[in-house]
Amino acid sequence: MEFDPNAVIIMVSALGHQDMVKEAIMKGAKYFIVKPFKIPDACNMIRAFLVKLGGQ
Repeated sequence: MEFDPNAVIIMVSALGHQDMVKEAIMKGAKYFIVKPFKIPDACNMIRAFLVKLGGQ
């Protein structure tokens, strides 16, 4: 697996996969969403992420 420091990653994980989420964050994931989630909450997180990305 190649590592791209400029990659934009949002991790989606089920409850109970905290180790996987931690590893993904250590490898560059910027945000994570834990399932189950409410659609409006996920949309708000993605919207905030896109705003932040646009400011880079």
